[in-house]
Amino acid sequence: MVSNKIERETVPGTISYELAGLNKGDITTAFDDVDERERKVVKIIKVEDVIPAHQITLETDYDRIKQMALNKKRNEMVEKFVNSKLPIIFISINGRYDSCNFKGSWKKDSVKK
Repeated sequence: MVSNKIERETVPGTISYELAGLNKGDITTAFDDVDERERKVVKIIKVEDVIPAHQITLETDYDRIKQMALNKKRNEMVEKFVNSKLPIIFISINGRYDSCNFKGSWKKDSVKK
């Protein structure tokens, strides 16, 4: 299930401009925009509801919590995979990144001959 709720901070600038000053039930005028494939499109948006800022709860934000949990699990799986491969993979890091703190053990002691 995909949520149709959009947080104000994540709304692209062109759409945010069109939504400025609108209230629940209002409809924008038609405006030009681009879709995810960079094709020109015309959009009309209806504001179904405006939910004021609130503390996250299961009742109102289930989809958001579910997505956060899935993202956390996905990141843990990727990190586990990467950490399992680090000991057996050759990694060369440019010297200008010596002062960086890497998550995981990307830096290895130099092999001395």
